[in-house]
Amino acid sequence: MNNNRIFPVIIFCFLAALPVRGQGTRGDSLDLATCIQLAWSNNYLATSSGLSREQAHIDHREARQRLIPSLEARFGHNLSQGRRIDLVTNQYINQRFTSGNQSLSTSATLFQGLAALHKIREQAAAYRASVAEEQSAREQVMLDVILAYTQVLTARDMLHQMELRLELTRQQVKRTSDLHDNGAILPADYYDLRGQYASDKNALNDLHKTYSEAMTNLARAMNVPADQVGPVRSFGDAFPLTTPDSLTADGLYDDAVLSLPTVKATELRILSSKAALKASRSAHSPRLTFGAGFESTYSSNSDQTYFNQTKNNMGRYLSFGLNIPIVDHLFVRNNVARSKIQLTDAELKAANTKNDLQRTISQSLINLRLAAENFKNLVEREENFQESFRIAKVRFEAGDLNSVLFLTAKNNMDQALADKIIGKYEWRLQQFIIDYYQGLLPWQQFQK
Repeated sequence: MNNNRIFPVIIFCFLAALPVRGQGTRGDSLDLATCIQLAWSNNYLATSSGLSREQAHIDHREARQRLIPSLEARFGHNLSQGRRIDLVTNQYINQRFTSGNQSLSTSATLFQGLAALHKIREQAAAYRASVAEEQSAREQVMLDVILAYTQVLTARDMLHQMELRLELTRQQVKRTSDLHDNGAILPADYYDLRGQYASDKNALNDLHKTYSEAMTNLARAMNVPADQVGPVRSFGDAFPLTTPDSLTADGLYDDAVLSLPTVKATELRILSSKAALKASRSAHSPRLTFGAGFESTYSSNSDQTYFNQTKNNMGRYLSFGLNIPIVDHLFVRNNVARSKIQLTDAELKAANTKNDLQRTISQSLINLRLAAENFKNLVEREENFQESFRIAKVRFEAGDLNSVLFLTAKNNMDQALADKIIGKYEWRLQQFIIDYYQGLLPWQQFQK
């Protein structure tokens, strides 16, 4: 899919868009905004990116929760048979008895090279990157819908033109049929028109097929059954004009870097990788831990009740631990090396994304100028062939022109009309790609 050709169409849905009317697709004609909303709700790429964002949010929340000290309550009850140590008397006995223990403990890591802080920063940046990546994925889904939507409109316009063309040929065949019956026209002219009429009917059938395929592609982009996609609404004739000479590639690039979520996502991935590298290095530091708790025991050999034994046998403890990695340094160094590779990869990806964007923007300015110039030429061409056909038609009906020259003039006019339709959409596509890079499209604000 050529992004240069499909990005700009997005603006059309907001030039004549009406509020979205639920999720139904039958009945009223669909506008582009409705199609995009359906795709966002049903398309796998859009929904999957949302799930990835939710997963990143959970990871970020978990990283913060690791700062909370652990708290654990434990209750045990044992049934013993044979020679065992009585937990109350601490003597060996050889009889059947029951025993139990209870404890409440807490523990926390006081310091390990600020690993927890770096992990929180890593997951925070990763979450923000996932949000930007979700926006980028939704944009990609939107662009797929826009491309399919534009193909439907193009096929529909071409089909309408072909119907007019077929009707014009049919009228000529009907007129020359009477002349042929009366011997007032050359047989070759008559059969040329009948052959052209048959060709036009086949061309109409081909365009019906193209239109049907375009509607199927639109349904596929929205991930809905093909028979539920009704007629689509036109973009409208009015659209804003941009003066290519007033734009520069550097200015557009600066705007795109600030507005496009793809660029933001790559920069956030770099921040996440840097924090991950610091977290990996923190494992080289000694680990200082803290623990505290209460514990008690119970035995059936005692004359006291369960609750009295629990109270009387209560013990308390407070502990500190210092773990110094020795051999583990080898594994930590491997983790640090992996983190460095991930950081380098993130930096290369960000640089590659920006380089591709810069090249695309430079080409987009050229495409805009060429598309605008081509459309003006196509308009002039269509006007000239229209006049040429008008003259040819008058001469043919007056018997002053043969069918070959008449059909040549007619086919030239028909081709000019078709090229003008294509050129109009091409110019619009190139026109609004500039607004896309500048972040001026209304849907870009809606995405945020």
